[in-house]
Amino acid sequence: MNPAQLKKLIKFHGKGNAFSARNNSSFEFTLEDEFGKKTTFIFEMPMSTVKEYIARNPEISDKYVICISHFHEDHVGGLGTFLFWLLYAKHVNIFDSKNLVILTSSVEDMSQYLKLTTGIDVTNSINKISLTCHYEHNSGLRKYWIAIDTIPVEHTTNMNCCGFLASVGDEGFKHKCTFFYTGDCNYLPIKIIEKFKDHTIDFMITEMTNVKSPVHMNPECFTGFVTGEDLMEDRIVVTHFGDGEKIVLSANRVKND
Repeated sequence: MNPAQLKKLIKFHGKGNAFSARNNSSFEFTLEDEFGKKTTFIFEMPMSTVKEYIARNPEISDKYVICISHFHEDHVGGLGTFLFWLLYAKHVNIFDSKNLVILTSSVEDMSQYLKLTTGIDVTNSINKISLTCHYEHNSGLRKYWIAIDTIPVEHTTNMNCCGFLASVGDEGFKHKCTFFYTGDCNYLPIKIIEKFKDHTIDFMITEMTNVKSPVHMNPECFTGFVTGEDLMEDRIVVTHFGDGEKIVLSANRVKND
């Protein structure tokens, strides 16, 4: 699978910032094995994404892998509703790892979050949801394989935040595409920059704002290893912008998102 093929699979639910409640940042893609079994990978679960799912009433996948970078409402606020929608409206057994996996930077934090917001105690063997920091799967006869790792990043204080490094390969492992989703962060880890420079990472999906702040990246964070043109072309997809907001590459230069 090459980058163009994977990008065609990705559906963005929004590229909005924390205060664009109708359109928070979130995206997904679905992979299908040779037996027709579908796995949907969802990155972030704001309430706007859940509302879209319910309104769209899509065909239910055989498995969901939900990737949560941190516990701010615009990234995780719809998770409980989505889980209950799967369980009660779509009759998906969310307590079976064959049906649902939640990928998170901190299993302990996610356990506490689910208990507080949904009442689900994942330490209870009856209601045990599969929580993990790494996901890997080889489908049946190797039609595809995927590996996703959590990569620690800094965002706000006292919070376990992460990005996700995902590699997707095709049949026989002949070709693979790797992307990094930054999550909300105020810097890119050095190893991610190096992998991006040498094209080990094919493209990034980047939480970034124009505003300079101690908690979010801005275009200047890419100075020195990404040109302005590259920023808008194939290798970086920018999210977390408000409605109609444009990327400001310099004081005198503006590009459309």
